[in-house]
Amino acid sequence: MNYKLPSTINKDNALQCFSAIKSQYSKSKGTFTINASEVQSIDSAGIALILELKSLPNTQIINLSQCISELATLYRLKLED
Repeated sequence: MNYKLPSTINKDNALQCFSAIKSQYSKSKGTFTINASEVQSIDSAGIALILELKSLPNTQIINLSQCISELATLYRLKLED
């Protein structure tokens, strides 16, 4: 199953995103793929969301956008497998 992250992930919508993703995740069988290519704006809450999503079994996050990669580098996080 695939899920596409919204263009903005921040403190105002990270929890809503997590709830929506968990709902889809609970219905999935096999690998759950999260596409992050359209994220254009992200803050530390969004990065925390991505870290939490990475911890879910059988989940992969693909196509990290430039803004995600830049913030992860600033925080010295490795988000790509």
